[in-house]
Amino acid sequence: MWQRVTNIILGYKKTLITIIIGITFFMGFLVKNIELDYEFLKAVPKDNEVLVSFQKFQKQFQSGTSAEVMLLGLENPPITDMHFNNQVYKLIQNLKNNGSIASVFCYHQALALHKNNAQHTFELSPIFDSVYNSNDALLKDLDTFYNIPLYNHLIYNKNNQAWIFVLNLKKDSIYHKNRNQILLGIQKIYHEFEQNTHQVFKISGVPYIRTVLGKRIVFEMILFLAVSIILSIVCLYVFFRSWTSVFMSLCVVIAGVIWSLGFMVLCHYKITILTALIPPLIVVIGVPNCIYFLNKYHLVYLKTHQKMEAIRIMISKMTIVTFTCNVAAAIGLGVFSFTASPILYEFGVISALTIMSLFVISLCIIPPLLVYTHVPNSKELKYLDNKLVSKFLLKIDTWTFKHYKTVLMVSFIITLISALGFFKLKANGFVIDDLPKKDIIYTDIEWFNKNLGGILTLDIVIDGRKPKAITRSVNLANQIDEFNVALEKLAIFGKPLSYIDALKYTRQVFYNNDTLSYSIPSALELSLIAPYLKTIHFNEPHSQKSNSDLTKNLIDSLGQSTRITVPMKDVGTKDLPLYLDSLKSIANLVFDTSKFSYFFTGGSVTFLVGNKFIIDGLLESILWALVLISICMLFLFRSFKILVCSLIPNVIPLIITGGIMGWFGISIKPSTVLIFSVSLGIVIDITIRFLINFQQEWSHSNQDVEHVVRLTIKQTGLSIIYTSVVLMAGFIIFTISEFSTIYILGWLTSLTLFMGTITNIILLPVLINKLLKPKKSKNHA
Repeated sequence: MWQRVTNIILGYKKTLITIIIGITFFMGFLVKNIELDYEFLKAVPKDNEVLVSFQKFQKQFQSGTSAEVMLLGLENPPITDMHFNNQVYKLIQNLKNNGSIASVFCYHQALALHKNNAQHTFELSPIFDSVYNSNDALLKDLDTFYNIPLYNHLIYNKNNQAWIFVLNLKKDSIYHKNRNQILLGIQKIYHEFEQNTHQVFKISGVPYIRTVLGKRIVFEMILFLAVSIILSIVCLYVFFRSWTSVFMSLCVVIAGVIWSLGFMVLCHYKITILTALIPPLIVVIGVPNCIYFLNKYHLVYLKTHQKMEAIRIMISKMTIVTFTCNVAAAIGLGVFSFTASPILYEFGVISALTIMSLFVISLCIIPPLLVYTHVPNSKELKYLDNKLVSKFLLKIDTWTFKHYKTVLMVSFIITLISALGFFKLKANGFVIDDLPKKDIIYTDIEWFNKNLGGILTLDIVIDGRKPKAITRSVNLANQIDEFNVALEKLAIFGKPLSYIDALKYTRQVFYNNDTLSYSIPSALELSLIAPYLKTIHFNEPHSQKSNSDLTKNLIDSLGQSTRITVPMKDVGTKDLPLYLDSLKSIANLVFDTSKFSYFFTGGSVTFLVGNKFIIDGLLESILWALVLISICMLFLFRSFKILVCSLIPNVIPLIITGGIMGWFGISIKPSTVLIFSVSLGIVIDITIRFLINFQQEWSHSNQDVEHVVRLTIKQTGLSIIYTSVVLMAGFIIFTISEFSTIYILGWLTSLTLFMGTITNIILLPVLINKLLKPKKSKNHA
């Protein structure tokens, strides 16, 4: 079979190179259409009950999400200065004229109710004038504003003199491909205000954070790609001392990178924080493919000094090795496509497609190009006689056959200690889990947490089970008020907002704006206030709104359901369920559940579910990877003993990494669980490389197992060490990331690969030598 493959590759070498170049140009043409993904809930499957309920909630209350709100904040501004307020009005008008902003809400946009006793109506009018000519008029309006408790902790914090500007962005702007330009347009507007007033905004909100992080993701993807390519060039040249070898390897990995981006476009996927890792990963995974081919070619040429013969043997021997290694790596990453999480599914699909494409690219590029290159000279073959590596391989030989008990005992002790740490692992993730504590985005988030109660939201939806059940129940209003008081006592929540805040304010206005009257009206008071609520007049002629317009986002159109919206801090997926359980206990005590039902929703709840989906999916993917790789190993070697030999050196590094995480308190979260499947898919390549070479030598030799193991260590040790160095260096570059998740991924994956290399070149030979019989027989693989 492999002889036929060899004949096809060498017989159609020009055609194959042309096809690869043509496909690469086509994929490169598609790359210009690639886009960043800004969606907030891609971790949760579309048919998930929590997500479906959240989407129904949005439609029911005509509500957007925190993903559509951008926040600007000012700390202790000159709020009593008329010139400052005139600039605020100008800022608001400029923001409103921006086509990407649906509405702006801040103190300068605040409205006040006024009681008209003659007409028995309430009149609604703006509190602040557009332009002020005197500070006295401004101070009078500020007194009116301060007299409305509804606004405190909603758009300003009176104690801290923090003032909030809420920008509701249009949905089509948030997910638009020119989102960066849209944000720049908004920034230009508020930067002009900052220059005119000498104030500096605190900036936050999911759209802003995700846009800025998206730009950083693209920057880091390009940075990692560039560094990985430079690193590969350095490593390849140091190893082979040949620019020809470097050029061929670069052709393979660059084509692989372009294909990976092209696959994203063809599959209609966008760049996420996970798929952004694929291009540099392809470089890291692709270089070992090239090293395997070139190392075999050089080894055979050193023996035969026949170029074409060396190329033919390289193809026949290394095709199965490279194919199997790429299948294992594709399984390690591709199993993410088995999960229910869309973001993991996309990562798995693109990774698997590209890794298998790498095999095709390397097979169709390296052998044909070798035909047209000069024969290797002594300088290019010098690395085969690396004295340092040779000494290390001799030590491995000694450990394998003379100190195998020590190797087994040390492996057992380290694994046992790591297993104890493994059981200390705990899952915990945060919405903003990537940023260093000193990053301006993080410090601004902390500012909003302090003054607004948080940038995330929790919504409690109460259903009366029949139309008008909410609007006709006075008891429910008192129950909500009691619930809100208990809610505010929990440290992670800010001030809740519900329709009872509007009720309290109408009572205050009814009693001539006495702030002591800011409370829920009794049934008798409601009957007196009701005529005033039927029609609310604006101070502009022929302009009126019903009170339902004021509460349309708090009570649904049927009057059957209402919502309580509360800002909250990002406390992590470990603590959030505890707070939600506390809220459920309070709700069960406060609400009359025989008449009303309730449920929790909002961005915080969907994030909690999404994080669980990702972690569960990643854990499931590890099991799938182990099962599928085991099946491949059984099919390849047809030996249960060899299967055991192959799994032990690959499972131990995963246990060690998990143990280190447990002992050092590193939480299980999407970025850390990802390490295990990725590492397994890559480390198993070393095992396959060693075992296939062992099997090939054993099948053509009458020597015993010990002799074949010694020969395999000598033949494969060099390429295994070189490829391991490239792999570890390739993942270490991720440690320069400013995203903590990618930083941890880089260090822990490099650690796992290092441990995997040690177990495969030291422990694996010991296991083979002890588990297989000393002489070849029909019962052996």
